Amino acid sequence: MSLKAFSNTKDTVWNLQDEHTNERTAMAFLRVDEQRYNLWKKNGCQKVQAGN
Repeated sequence: MSLKAFSNTKDTVWNLQDEHTNERTAMAFLRVDEQRYNLWKKNGCQKVQAGN
């Protein structure tokens, strides 16, 4: 898959840490395309406005 295929995505990375030692034990990656991000954002706003 080409890099161009990911040009309309949002990437997020989390460092996962051991809560006792604060050592980074893993990294988690999330990639969401623009269409799904906008759908999630729209649904989230609707739920907030509805008071749920």
